[in-house]
Amino acid sequence: MSNTTNVKTENSKLKTQNLEKGVSLYLALIIMTILLAIGVGISTIIISQMKMIGGMGDSVVAFHAADTGIERALYGDGTGIPASHYGPTFINSSSYEVDVVCCQSGIVPCAWGAGECPPGLTEDSTCTASYFCYKSVGTYKGIKRAIEATR
Repeated sequence: MSNTTNVKTENSKLKTQNLEKGVSLYLALIIMTILLAIGVGISTIIISQMKMIGGMGDSVVAFHAADTGIERALYGDGTGIPASHYGPTFINSSSYEVDVVCCQSGIVPCAWGAGECPPGLTEDSTCTASYFCYKSVGTYKGIKRAIEATR
């Protein structure tokens, strides 16, 4: 009987050892999966941040293009009467476009080359507002920035 008991004990030890080997393989697989998920998550965050930082530089160029448009509209021709539209004007690979409106009525009189006259205005109409509204939109690599100014 003791011989049978020894065989049973050895068989149960072998079964237990085999089960433990399977558990450690399973735990290793779970830990590797968790580490892989963490690595992919961190790399996704880093890549998106790098794209955002690159876009900020492009945004600055677009803003400066819009600023150039405002400067040209405010001080460009020196006549005191602005053109109704400047642009699109290209500077290297950026561009700007400026629209000027009579702030009081919100329309561009026909005498400024706006095309068809709005209702109530003739080709000889002038802006009766005491200031003009300028809107300049700068574009660079698909990024747009706008500046508005009054004079």
